[in-house]
Amino acid sequence: MHMEELIGKKVVETQAKVLGEVIDIEFDEKTMQLTKICLKLNENIVEEMGLKKPRLIGSVKADLPITVIKAISDVVTLNRSAKELGPIAVQH
Repeated sequence: MHMEELIGKKVVETQAKVLGEVIDIEFDEKTMQLTKICLKLNENIVEEMGLKKPRLIGSVKADLPITVIKAISDVVTLNRSAKELGPIAVQH
């Protein structure tokens, strides 16, 4: 699989809730490893993750470490629930 094939894939947590979709990835050129995925979060999942909703219109984006990925197929499956992901998500 090519890295760019991750872009646009839906992301699902352990409770089968769709968190959102992959909009970007971070690659460390020194180690030649993926380090983070950036998600555009679904509106209904933001509060469950303990993140802040935008004051006006717009979407919430958050980075997650690559270590939370359990599997990649038609969707990206994570190894934690939305609640567990909240504290490690970096919102931007």
